[in-house]
Amino acid sequence: HYNRGMKMADTTLQECIRCGFETDCIEGLCQECVLALQDEMRLMTEPEGE
Repeated sequence: HYNRGMKMADTTLQECIRCGFETDCIEGLCQECVLALQDEMRLMTEPEGE
């Protein structure tokens, strides 16, 4: 069981570093990264240039 925990923690840290942050990790992504992704998704779902 501890192996899975270590793997999860390691993956989370790597995702954070990939986003350029090392804190506020949420489900493998940093909070800042999650917010940015949410903004991107909102822009993609909304009609452009109306």
